[in-house]
Amino acid sequence: MKMSLRNKFLIPMISLIVLGMGTSTVVSYLKARTALEGEITSQLAQVTESTQKVIDVWVKNRTLDVSNWSRQKIYATALKKSFIGKAARKSANAELARLKGDYKYYEDICVANKEGLVISASNGKIINKIDVRERTYFQESMGDKIYVSGVLKSKGTGNPVFVVSAPIDQAGTKAVCEKLGIAYNEKLCTTKDDIIEAVNQYKGKVSVIIIGNQALIIDNAKDIVKEAGTTPVVSYSSKPVKAGALGGFVADDKKLGYMLAESVVAVLKNGKAIKEVAVKVDPEPKFYVNARTAEALKIDIPFTILETATVIQ
Repeated sequence: MKMSLRNKFLIPMISLIVLGMGTSTVVSYLKARTALEGEITSQLAQVTESTQKVIDVWVKNRTLDVSNWSRQKIYATALKKSFIGKAARKSANAELARLKGDYKYYEDICVANKEGLVISASNGKIINKIDVRERTYFQESMGDKIYVSGVLKSKGTGNPVFVVSAPIDQAGTKAVCEKLGIAYNEKLCTTKDDIIEAVNQYKGKVSVIIIGNQALIIDNAKDIVKEAGTTPVVSYSSKPVKAGALGGFVADDKKLGYMLAESVVAVLKNGKAIKEVAVKVDPEPKFYVNARTAEALKIDIPFTILETATVIQ
């Protein structure tokens, strides 16, 4: 069959157009797939990096938790092999259980003595039954280091966990007082009766009574001040000052919140390494003073101090 002149031109042209369109489609598909794969890979990398930074910040915060807890007097006292040490361990168990319940992050929170035996814990079943002296984290903390382990498999639950350990500070305040030549006494209180007994023991014999910022003490600040009589009481929290304590230096919560926000931005937005983010404290805590208490105790506070203080009337 002979093709007409029109078909002789038309058929090759159509074939060429179809071939060109097919080739163009394949090329476009390949380019689009490459671009899409590149975009997906880039987004995954960004999400992974952002998630890693969030996890790094979270781990740093948990490390700060453990570091701060290690400085609390109750855990240092719990290490003592005495009657008061036994009482401290009982209170520490309750406090650790409360922390575990409040934070939700921790499988267990424990205190081990220098022999590596767990003597206090949020889980009463493991007390005096777990020996950690061969664990790397214990050995590092015995060398006065804060240690964060890699991911481990929990022997108790089988869950993936990591361990944060810190040496317990037993000397802190006492060492500073000795350096300044200040006579120092301390008393661990686990009940309100313990607090009142301690105040009665030292009032009139010391220049000042400094109370901590634990909930038990703060909640009973008014009674502490009343029992202390003419012995001044000072605090690291504003609530006792409002309840009648003479005064105290108190960190500014808003300032601390702003500092925390700066640290988060530095890591998540500016890409700063977690290890390069310093632990921040309020360099200029607010001085609170109770004017009525100062007058009652006949203590004259210089105007240069009062003009920068928060005065409670």
